This record gives sequence, C-alpha cells and structure tokens, in this order.
Amino acid sequence: MESEQGQNWFSWRLLMDYMAQRYSGSGSGMEGGMDLCDMEDWRGVTRPFRLHAMEDNWAGNALLSLCHGGRSVTTLGFPSSVNAEISGLVGSYDYPNTGSNHLHLPVLSEVSLMPLMKDSSCFLSILMRRCPAQPSEPVGSSNNGFVSSTYRVTVFQNGSLLITSVGPRNTGTYRCVGTGQRGRQLTLQAKLSLAKIEDMRPLSARILTAETLHRITCKQPDGLPPPTVWWTRSGQRIAEQGRVYQAGNELVFSPIMEEDTGVYTCHAANKAGEKQQDLEITVATSPEWVERPQDTAMDEGKSGFLHCLSKASPEPNVTWYRNGYLIVSDSRFQIFQNGTLKILNVEVYDGTIYTCVSRTPAGRIEASARVAVLENLKFTPPPQSQCLELDKEVTVHCSATGRTKPTIHWVKTDGSNLPPHVNSEAGLLRFHRVTRKDAGNYTCIASNSQQGEIKAMVYLSVAVFISFRIVPENTTVYQGNSAILHCQASADPVPHIQWRGRDGLIDGNKPHQRIQVMPNGSLVVYHVSSEDSGKYTCIAGNACNIVHRDSFLYVPPIITRGDLKQFLRISKSKDEKAKGLSTRHKVALCSQVALGMEHLSNNRFVHKDLAARNCLVSAQRVVKISALGLNKDVYNSEYYHLRQAWVPLRWMPPEAVQDDDFSTKSDIWSFGVLMWEVFSLGEMPFTPMADDEVLAGLQNGSLKLSAPENCSSRFYKLMQRCWAASPKERPSFSDIVNSLGDTSADSKV
Repeated sequence: MESEQGQNWFSWRLLMDYMAQRYSGSGSGMEGGMDLCDMEDWRGVTRPFRLHAMEDNWAGNALLSLCHGGRSVTTLGFPSSVNAEISGLVGSYDYPNTGSNHLHLPVLSEVSLMPLMKDSSCFLSILMRRCPAQPSEPVGSSNNGFVSSTYRVTVFQNGSLLITSVGPRNTGTYRCVGTGQRGRQLTLQAKLSLAKIEDMRPLSARILTAETLHRITCKQPDGLPPPTVWWTRSGQRIAEQGRVYQAGNELVFSPIMEEDTGVYTCHAANKAGEKQQDLEITVATSPEWVERPQDTAMDEGKSGFLHCLSKASPEPNVTWYRNGYLIVSDSRFQIFQNGTLKILNVEVYDGTIYTCVSRTPAGRIEASARVAVLENLKFTPPPQSQCLELDKEVTVHCSATGRTKPTIHWVKTDGSNLPPHVNSEAGLLRFHRVTRKDAGNYTCIASNSQQGEIKAMVYLSVAVFISFRIVPENTTVYQGNSAILHCQASADPVPHIQWRGRDGLIDGNKPHQRIQVMPNGSLVVYHVSSEDSGKYTCIAGNACNIVHRDSFLYVPPIITRGDLKQFLRISKSKDEKAKGLSTRHKVALCSQVALGMEHLSNNRFVHKDLAARNCLVSAQRVVKISALGLNKDVYNSEYYHLRQAWVPLRWMPPEAVQDDDFSTKSDIWSFGVLMWEVFSLGEMPFTPMADDEVLAGLQNGSLKLSAPENCSSRFYKLMQRCWAASPKERPSFSDIVNSLGDTSADSKV
C-alpha cells in the first residue's frame, strides 16, 4: 500500500492534566517538562519526570502524545511499533510498516496515576524501546470486500499488501485498518489504478523554410499516470538547450538550417509503456543557379534544347513560359526532371522569348532566353496548280524564305522561253492576257547563297470561268402546284449544276421523285406544300471554279380573303356586310406586319417589296407576309421599269431608287407606305402623280405623303419617322412593334 509522502516531523512528550485545573500559576502540575526530541538518541533511554502535588488527593492522567514539530522521522528509522513504559505500566503504539520508515498521524494514549497527597512528589520514568510488531487485522470478513491472501494476493504480517498480475478487476480503493494492544484503531486508505497510455496522433511531414524560427508541438497522448514526452533524432535525445532544443513538448529550431533535414521521433512513456511517432522534416532553401537558360539558335525542323539547371532543398520545381504563357508537356514540348526544355520539330513561330522559373517553398528564381529559328529554304506557301481565265490578266504568286532572303523566278518546265506577254519578276508570274497556248507546266525556283535552291512545278490550265446564263429567282407557288426554279450556267470546262435545300444537297437524279433536277439545271418541285418553303441554292462548278446563287420558294397557306390590299378595298366598299375597320383594327393589322418584318430582319432578310399587295389575310383574318412579287402580274400598274428591272417605285426610299441600296432600313420606309395604305383603306400612294413625277420627287427629296383621312397624328408621325431622309434616323421594326402596342388583345381584326 502507498503511504503518505513527504517529510513529517514528530516528537514524544509527556503531559500532565488534572481534574481541578491545569498546571500553571499556583496550581499543581508537572515539574519541569521532558521533550524527548531533545535527546540525541531516544531509543532504549529512560528519563525521569518529577510530578509535584499542590493539594490533597490530587490525581490526573499522564498523556503520552506523538506531536508535530521535532526530529525528522526518516533520519531516526522508526521500527514497526514503539513501546512506552510509564511507572511500570506499558502502553503500545503501533504504526504500519510502509517500507519508507515514515510515521503518520499523532496518537494520544492515557496512563492512570495513583492519587498523591498535598506537597508530596513522585517520579515517573519513560522508557522508549522496541517491541514486537502486532499484525494488522482487517475489519470485517473477506466475503464483504475484505482482502485475504490468495494465489495472486498476499497480505504480509507487517500490513503490506502484494497483488501479482494486476488486472482491471483489482482496481479500486483499499483501506488498511490496524489495531494495537491499546489505543484506537488506525485506518489508512489508498487507491489502486491501472497504468495506461493511448496511441499518439500521426505527425505529418513538414517542409520548413531555412534560417527561420520554428516550433513543432508533439501532443501528449492520454495516459495514467500522465506520460512523459521527449524528442530524439537518430536515437539521440534532443537536449534542452542549444540551437535545436526541446522546450516542454515542443521541438524548437532557433533557427532551422539545411542540415536539420531528417527524421525526428516524438516519444511518450509512463508505467504502461512507450509510444512514438516519426516526423519527417525537410528544410527548404531558395534555389541557386547551376546553369541559366541562354539565347539559342535552333534549326527549323529539328529538336532544340534550353537548359535551366538549379539546386535547392527540396529539389526545385521548374516551369517554363513561352511569351508569358505556361508550357505544358505535349507532342512538341518536353520538360525534363532537371529543368531542361526540349522543343521537338522546331517551327518558325517558336522563335520567341522563353522564361524558366525555379521555385521551392523558400523562394524562386527566374531567367529568360530568346530562341532564334534558323529557317529552312522553303516555299511559303508552295505554289499550286491552277486555272487561268481566258483573255484575262492573271498573276501567279510564288514566295519563299530562308536564312537569307532567297531570289525567286519562274521558268517553263520544258526549258522554253516565256512568251512576250508573260514575264517573271520577284516571284510573280504575270500573264497580261491569257491565251490558250499559255496552258502547261511552269517551275518556280528559289535560291540563296547559304542553302542552295529549291523548285516547285505547277500546271497552269486555261479555262472559261463559270457565268450564269439564267439566275434563279424568288418564286411563289400555291399549295398543290408545281414550282420550277430555273438555273443555267456556261463555262469551259462545262460546269455541273447541283441544288442545296434546307436539308442539304438535293439528289434530284433519281426518277419518280417529287423534287428533281432537270438536265438543263432547273429544279422542279411537284405538288408543293407549305413545308417546301425556304431557301434553295443553285451551285455550278467545274475543275476551275465554283459559283452559287440563292433563291426563295414561298408556298403561302390557303387564303380565303385574298391579299391585304383586296381586304382593305372590300372593307371600304359599301357592299361590305360587316362594319368598316376601326382605328383599333387598322393598328392591329399594322402590328401583325411589323411583327413579321421584325422576325425577317432579325434573320437578316431584306424583303425589297413590302406592300399591302404582298401580304395575305387568312380566314381567321391573320396577316402573313409573302415573298416579293407575289402579285406582280395582278398589280403590274404599281411597278415601274427602272434600270432594266420592274421595281415598286412608290414604296421605295431614295437610296434604293438612286443607288439600288436595299436594306432593313429601306424595308422600314416601305412599311411606312404600307401603314399609309392601311389607314387609307388600300389607296395607291401618290395617286394623282405619274411615275416619272414620283421618280423625280424621290430623287430631289420633295415627295411626301399626306396624312390619310381620320388618321391620328400619333400614327402619322410614326409614318413620317419611317420616311426619314437618312436611313440611320428611321426606327427599327422592334421600335415600331413597341409603338403600335401588343396586338394579341385583338387577333381577329
């Protein structure tokens, strides 16, 4: 059992107490005191005490006490028990044997004295000597938690308790109860616990910057008793002072140096055992140059190297940049582990600035170098065989480059001289007027003094380039009918004609198909439907060139109310059963047209012939915009012959009349005229005037349409905005839609 620790101070002292009063003043008491602590060696010594009675029949008790404040117990070597004899009477005081010769708590015991007469005296003597130890006896029985000797537990006669193979069931609180021949029981208590130690947390590898202060903490694992922590390196314990030392649980580098790189071990130990964890420390230093990248000349088409060698701890990480952009290893660039950059198959554009960056956690260095590419003698690009257009002036180009500027000239491959109308100058072969005899093989020769010469042969053929004899036109066909899109081209060699629709090239050579390409190049679509509407492209090509022209096929839906112009005229007629169109209805008609034109303009489609005659009204009175020239034959009086074409003069802006400049802004002008038609219920613009007068008025800018009858100023101002002289000042169709408002409130006009 564990005893109370530390140094305790005790003394033996004989005290007298009496029934009347304590000894002092005139009272009776002990004559002279006797403090055994004053003796050099108290063992086996008898000392007298003189007691003097001050009154008759005085009696009292002699108290023998173990008191604090005396000699050190550890130097006296007390035995297991101490025996005191007072006037022949013996009192025994037992103390457990602790193995450390320590006594514990003060003990009081009484010895009765015979009555004394007044003025009489007696002498008492105290003998301190050894006496046999008395066995400690447990209080209670072993069945009630009392400890008794077994094969694993031994209770010794001196009171000591031995437990072998201690396990969890042996933990707990133990009490030692001792009794002597006289006196009170003495109980001592101690707690038995099992020593333990938990695993330590792993220590992650650390990279630390050189020449700086670092503290690394090793967390003490849980344990009983608390484990002691220390650090070692290569089996040697870290000292508590120096540049690298241990402070508490911390490993301190003050400062850390490159030679401190290595593995350090943190240990933790108590009675239960020892745990340890290794910590790998790498000391990072700033990179230093071994070999900087240098300006380098590299041969085109070969491999080149740029060196970037540096040293540091840990091994530096090297990255390369080309014109400021990071280089990653790929099929043309390779970065070796030592930092060298390899450029495979060097090309001309590789001639630029390269920057090498070497870095560690402690810092970085960088250096740049320029690569100069030594170009091969080569054509840029090589000349190609081509067609020369008959009777035209043609130039054939040949260019080359090398380490020095090469000289370039043309010759006929057969060795004959160039004809007078053909000359070669600085790589340009000029034909002032191509003839049939100019066809043949020609050779371009490039040379310089360092790299010799190179040659490239081409064949030049003479041809008549493709031109369209019949250009496909935009066509409108009603459902169920057949549509023919004409396209004819001529050239030498004879061109081949193909058509492309919205789903790609049309294979029109198969018989019995609804869409066929005729031998003369025209496209025929039988039994058209609304799904056939769209753009069709005629493509004419031969070995020398390819040309194409676009056309649009429009298949309008089945219409029961005719075009918008007819609808407006009927609304104006007295025979119209329904009431006339209100302003609200007119605005709705214009809004539908504006929405349709907004869609076309957003898709970059220019109508060129927007008018009421080219808008259709369905049975549900929904307005649709048709292709231009839908009713050109019906309304031929509304077209004017200008520059060998029939044009809608009264709906055209000045720029279209004068410069044939059509755009979305010219469609805006035409929309303003269409609005005027709607609000005038189908009247012809500028009715009193002849076409020549209208042409002159448009050319000099003096022609203006007056406001229709019953048209509010708000809508007439919108028309005038559409007729602005400058196209830039005209509104967009989106602006017009917003101005007219939402037409969905009255879709049936």
